[in-house]
Amino acid sequence: MHGSRHDYTAVRGDHYIRLAGQLADVDRPALKAALAGARPATGTGTPSPPPRPVERGDLPTSGDGAPDNEVGPGG
Repeated sequence: MHGSRHDYTAVRGDHYIRLAGQLADVDRPALKAALAGARPATGTGTPSPPPRPVERGDLPTSGDGAPDNEVGPGG
C-alpha cells in the first residue's frame, strides 16, 4: 500500500501479474481473486477481424454515406 493505492503481484514461472487500484475502489479480496483467476494470454495478441463487415442499417445505399437521421411518421 502507498497512500490511497494498493497493488498485488503474483509470480508464475517466467512472468508476473501486477494489479493495482485505489483503496476506495477495490478491496484486497477482489484483487486476490483476480490474481488467482488470471490466465496466460494466448494467440498473437491482436484481435481477429470480424468475419464480415458489420451491418449498421442507418447508412444509405447511395450518396455520401452519412447516417440517415430522418424522422418517420409519428415522430
